[in-house]
Amino acid sequence: PHGLDADPRMTGEGYVEASYDFMPSRESIMREVLAQKVNPNEAWLTWVDYAVAALRQSLEARGEWDNTLVIIMSDHGAWRHGKATLHEGGLRIPLLIHWPTGIAPGSTYDGLVQNADLAPTLLEVAGITDYADLGGDGVSLLDVLRGDTAKVHDYLYAEIGYARAIITPDWKYIATRYSQEVDEQIAAGKTFVGKDAVPLERPYLTRNQHLGHHASQHNPNYFVLDQLYNLKEDPREDTNLFSPDNQVADRLKWILTEELKRLPCAPFGEFATSPCPNQASSL
Repeated sequence: PHGLDADPRMTGEGYVEASYDFMPSRESIMREVLAQKVNPNEAWLTWVDYAVAALRQSLEARGEWDNTLVIIMSDHGAWRHGKATLHEGGLRIPLLIHWPTGIAPGSTYDGLVQNADLAPTLLEVAGITDYADLGGDGVSLLDVLRGDTAKVHDYLYAEIGYARAIITPDWKYIATRYSQEVDEQIAAGKTFVGKDAVPLERPYLTRNQHLGHHASQHNPNYFVLDQLYNLKEDPREDTNLFSPDNQVADRLKWILTEELKRLPCAPFGEFATSPCPNQASSL
């Protein structure tokens, strides 16, 4: 289940004729999982555990384990079906980095990082520092890996579908703004088609009806246009603290405005954005 019964020779590189005799058989893994009374749908996690063990054994056999940087991170989980949202279920994922010769044992870092930071980190670890021209929003975490606890990000910007967010260590502001066409349809009283043809007053944040349906059912503020959460006191994001006169919301809205100015051709409600290259400025 969930991939354990798939052909391991089907890879991101296509169909690869390769032997996996360094791994236990799928059947033996399933027997192990069932003997431990674990949900068989989670058997693929045991497969991943064995895969990481095989990687380590191979590197140790070559004498390269201590000087190899290994990064393990997950896909979004199923908590509150938040994958297609900007809630914590869609943004917060585990990240483990192992590098014996580069990271002190037991080190942790509680600052904000994002997957866009991994590319510049790996480039700098490889001795490539002239990567500024590559663009992107990531920064190298090499100093963090070496023990520097200084924060590399004051905030993170995130987006999906009709939603945008600014995340700080303590707060998150989520804004949903539909296109002008959709706003006009909403104002005219048009309903939108949800999963199983259920009518909706507003469309899902993304086109995927399956993800939108389950996310909207498990996140009570899914359709709310402005949301503000105190992540320290309310990590489940149960209480929306947004109000028009909230100073924290004002600050995060200003940051969102500045972020969107960097993105051409990205209209987003009342938030300022840069004009498209072929458009004359309206200022």
